[in-house]
Amino acid sequence: MGVIYEEEHNIQLTTPEIAALWMTYIQNSATICFYKHFLQNMKDKEIEKIVRGALLLKQGINEEIKKLFNSEGLPISDGYSDKDVNLSAPALFTDLFALSFAYRVGQMTVPYYATVLTKIARSDVVKNFSEWLNSSSKQYRHALQLMLSKGVYDRPPKIPYPKKRVDETTPTSI
Repeated sequence: MGVIYEEEHNIQLTTPEIAALWMTYIQNSATICFYKHFLQNMKDKEIEKIVRGALLLKQGINEEIKKLFNSEGLPISDGYSDKDVNLSAPALFTDLFALSFAYRVGQMTVPYYATVLTKIARSDVVKNFSEWLNSSSKQYRHALQLMLSKGVYDRPPKIPYPKKRVDETTPTSI
């Protein structure tokens, strides 16, 4: 029995693949508007590097999705665009908020892409989401590292380490 490659068949996108690509495209288009606004008034060069990198990543992903939809003959949404944001408006957010925003986008995007990978099968779509997951994870780590270095990362609460092992069969009182 020989190996069958997808290229030998005209495999259409499945509904989960179309949905994941569509949702990614729409979310990215909205996020791009925020990043563009942030960059209009950015003063902190370190944060600017993070936000610009995040912007370029989201724009690149959306260009890949457009190409794929075009090749499949699927309509492409306008999504959100420069028409939906006043880029000449005064700053609405601080530079630190922009950094926090990039960090929070990573917190949502990384697990989303990982979940999508468990629901899709077409090799080109799997390859794209795998690459986007890796790139987004790297972008997230950069934002996290900068937050840590600036002392603005809000660490979750800590608890004291237990002194001894607790037997799971013994009831405990709180």
